[in-house]
Amino acid sequence: MAVLLAYGPQILSRAVSGAVSGWLAVGTALSGTVPQHNDGMLGLATQANEITVAFAVDLGSALAPDLLGFFNHNITSGVVRVQASNASDFSALIVDELVSVASPNFWKDLRAVTPRTARYWQGLVTGNANAVKLGELVVAQVTAIASYQWEYTDTRDYLEYNYGTTDLGALVRRKQNIVVRSREVRWVGPDTLAETLQAVSDYAGLFPGPVIFVPDDAVNDIWFLDWPEDITRTQVIDNRQAVQIRLQEQSSGAL
Repeated sequence: MAVLLAYGPQILSRAVSGAVSGWLAVGTALSGTVPQHNDGMLGLATQANEITVAFAVDLGSALAPDLLGFFNHNITSGVVRVQASNASDFSALIVDELVSVASPNFWKDLRAVTPRTARYWQGLVTGNANAVKLGELVVAQVTAIASYQWEYTDTRDYLEYNYGTTDLGALVRRKQNIVVRSREVRWVGPDTLAETLQAVSDYAGLFPGPVIFVPDDAVNDIWFLDWPEDITRTQVIDNRQAVQIRLQEQSSGAL
């Protein structure tokens, strides 16, 4: 088991709901029929108005990502594939991998896939039960933290709301049906572990946007995090350090 983190320049692409220009319009990808905003059950997710659709991105140059993350979706059936090509129409595939679907977010581990260096990447959804909705598609390289003792002592789920006012100034709260999770996490390891986690904090302060977090690379679950600026270290025996962090998930779907 390893914990995977992606932050700062490791996040190669974020194709974001509500900004259709974030999707590359190739093949069966999003087109002019896609609404800029969607008030469906997933709140922030862009609806493709089709049960088969490809969400594609251009990385600008041929790169080798470690994972693709699918956030805030309504994909419950059909087939999902991760594909990559150096041709913008995906006519010659370098990567073509089947993806297992989970809720609320799922990901595809590409670290063992070779070759995988390509400029254009897409998540192809075929035959979903309903018109496909997807908040964000994230393409990233990762830092793997393995062989260290880690545990979480508390997990809480929160239901995300947005707030507004009526014409008369009354406060209105609308449920977005997006669950935001949090964990109290404790890692124990050598100084190098503490330095790695502090580097994530430093990058999170320099680069806007979330940190990508996979708690267990054997489990199909991926998080957006609001990473804390500072971490708490305590010395333990044998020159090892305990690092405690409260990890708060960030609702995905918009910058």
